[in-house]
Amino acid sequence: MAFFPIEDLMSKVDSRYRLAIIVSKRVRQLNEQAKRPASKYTKLTNIALEEISQGKVAYTTPEDKK
Repeated sequence: MAFFPIEDLMSKVDSRYRLAIIVSKRVRQLNEQAKRPASKYTKLTNIALEEISQGKVAYTTPEDKK
């Protein structure tokens, strides 16, 4: 079972709600891809959390676009 400390993940995003949204969107993207990124995890949620903790996933908010 994977364990990603919430403190580490919260340093990458501004709220838990946004973290949940980013993870769910990334899982959908991974589910649509035929080839998955190299990871020690098999579950898509764990892969998404790993990518966020490593800073591989970028996101923007509508406020950022202004």
